[in-house]
Amino acid sequence: MTRRLASAREKRLPTRGENLRTIGQVAEQCPAFSEAALRKLILHAPLNGLEPAIVRLGRRVLIDSERFNEWLNQHRGLSA
Repeated sequence: MTRRLASAREKRLPTRGENLRTIGQVAEQCPAFSEAALRKLILHAPLNGLEPAIVRLGRRVLIDSERFNEWLNQHRGLSA
């Protein structure tokens, strides 16, 4: 891991465990996003700004629902 990536991860605010959801759980709670759409967003998270909402534990990928909702609110009205 590069020094830049390590320092960026250290600056993240702590994530509360009760906010963590699987991709399937987020898709159920927010039907506007399919699992496939969420996986694509996660794939491009470093580019689209979603990275702070993603928690990776080995192969498991979890989404911090509170940060995901903040990310959604930041993108309201940006598309025409």
